[in-house]
Amino acid sequence: MGKMITIPAIPVMTCDGMPLEVESSENAATTPDIQRIDMGAAGNEESYTLPAGTNRFQIAMEKGILTLNINNTIGTKYVTVGAGGSYEERGISPTASLTLYFKSNKTDDIAEIISWS
Repeated sequence: MGKMITIPAIPVMTCDGMPLEVESSENAATTPDIQRIDMGAAGNEESYTLPAGTNRFQIAMEKGILTLNINNTIGTKYVTVGAGGSYEERGISPTASLTLYFKSNKTDDIAEIISWS
């Protein structure tokens, strides 16, 4: 029988009683870049290229439903996120070049994009 070892418990950080996610990898995203993009008329598609070295991003609409396409041609396959929700990708290769194409169902909405490198 092999030798048994004890691994110490990882403390759980909380905020107002809710557990917080903590990244512990060597490649943990640490430098945030925050963008707020005015959307104009409902259904208008906008695009945003993530900064070089991005390894994580999150996008949400301030008011409406987010329709998102990642690094594809305009008008093809989309992910739809309900109002109040957000979409997030982690573990992106730092050498990847990603462009987000997105639209809202609300006029004068604002896309909020946070990326980390």
